Amino acid sequence: PKKFLDSVSFYITNVCGLACPGCVTFYNYKVKGHYYWIDTKEKAYKWANLIDVRQITIVGGEPLLHPGIDEWTMGVADAFKNCDDIRILTGLVGTSLVKKKDLIRKFFIENLLLFLIK
Repeated sequence: PKKFLDSVSFYITNVCGLACPGCVTFYNYKVKGHYYWIDTKEKAYKWANLIDVRQITIVGGEPLLHPGIDEWTMGVADAFKNCDDIRILTGLVGTSLVKKKDLIRKFFIENLLLFLIK
């Protein structure tokens, strides 16, 4: 039988605008760039065969600045099909957040569709 974990996080990028008051994630200035789903996919599916997770959070520096955030969200949702709660932890506010509105809308629509067909 699979083990159950309450929460899992995927740290996908060290890119950050350093603008979030009260930031709770560690930003390592020596590590730059992004982690790509294609490089993580195989490991994620292996873990998905071993565990069920209640909640998955995609974090980073700023995950919405990752150019492949859509691949991450859809990939994680596909790998962990039994997880009903996939979140993106963002610190973007104001105009920075508005600039990402189409991406956010796409994320919610796609995840709602995945939830409805489960």
